Amino acid sequence: MKEGKETIDNLTKIGNSLCLYQNYHEYMKQYENVQLIMIDVEKFKQINDSFGHNIGDLYLKVTAKLLTKNFPNSLVARIHGDEFIVLTNYSEQEIEERFFVIEKEIQELVKIEKIPAIFRINAGSTLFDANNIELTKEKADLMMYIAKSNGVFYQSFSEVDWKAKEKEKNFLKQFDYLLKAKGLSYEKRQLFTLNKTPQNLYQIHTRNQEGAAFLSCCYDDFLRKNKRQYPLDVYNLEYLKTYFVSNYQNYIIDIDYLSLLKNKEIMNLLSDYAKEIDGKRIIISVKLYPETDREEVFLLIKKINELKELGFPIKIDRFNSYIEDAIWLNAPVEYIGFDEQFFKTSMQDPKIQYFFQKKLDMIKNYPYQSITPILSHIDTEEEFEYINKNFDQDILVTGNYYAKSRKLN
Repeated sequence: MKEGKETIDNLTKIGNSLCLYQNYHEYMKQYENVQLIMIDVEKFKQINDSFGHNIGDLYLKVTAKLLTKNFPNSLVARIHGDEFIVLTNYSEQEIEERFFVIEKEIQELVKIEKIPAIFRINAGSTLFDANNIELTKEKADLMMYIAKSNGVFYQSFSEVDWKAKEKEKNFLKQFDYLLKAKGLSYEKRQLFTLNKTPQNLYQIHTRNQEGAAFLSCCYDDFLRKNKRQYPLDVYNLEYLKTYFVSNYQNYIIDIDYLSLLKNKEIMNLLSDYAKEIDGKRIIISVKLYPETDREEVFLLIKKINELKELGFPIKIDRFNSYIEDAIWLNAPVEYIGFDEQFFKTSMQDPKIQYFFQKKLDMIKNYPYQSITPILSHIDTEEEFEYINKNFDQDILVTGNYYAKSRKLN
């Protein structure tokens, strides 16, 4: 193996990325079916914050020693930070067995007080392709991320997961193109009472050029994680304002709660709405997520009060946890949209149904303001019969069972 000062990592004394790139050709000549493994130290920043950088460095040195010990006759390199790469001829099963041993050895190091606390490493592997090293690293890195997400220390390559990732990348590419080309479309879905009486109230849905839903529940979260939700909220507000000015119906428009909290542009746009449109016709639906923390809840209550001062009615969307309780009990909201999965689960689970009914009763009997619950995605006869049997007429509903979406012109 070619070695020199420039190919050695100063901290761990193993090879660095240059070492890997200089030696993989020779390694490939010796072995077939070589696997590339991407490795990182789980929650490494928290280790540095909790124990200090000296202990963080110690954990990196320990990781390097454990990798070189358990993967003999392999290329082991520290790439940067807490990331390592191993190029090895071991099979996927052997790799998994060796990471199991590493986990046990880390526990033993804590017992003999060589390190202050247990830490975990995450790893993902795929077959090494010398003709496309970057793609190989990307595949192994995805498997490492999946291992971390699933709470395990190792994940071998999965074609299903890789195709799902490719689908997500293509979705983002299409999304960015439509946003840049101003090619998004919109549909409106009317709300009804349980006895099918139509209301002068429409939910706006963002669509792609073919009219397919862009914002299903799974993609909402995906867009947020990929920092696309805020530009979408801005785009929607800018595009829809002209339509709202010339159409005298009442509309619900979704805005992510983080867009409200962290971006002044959103509030500036809504201030313009209040000046140019009767604010009471535009209902701001604040989309919430389970990971909303306590500090954000208090900031959001303040922001909702600012929107109320501008004249907007407020809907809290995805109502299913204590977070929403904290908001509607402390801020003046007119509508509460129940999480689709929460509603559908209640059809199968009596405990969830009882909890659901208690929530509705609590909202209905709240003495300080009138709040209307909204159930979305009522798409089947079974769901229609369920809500008619179990809920009263004060609820508003929308979905394919009542009316198909209509293109917004």
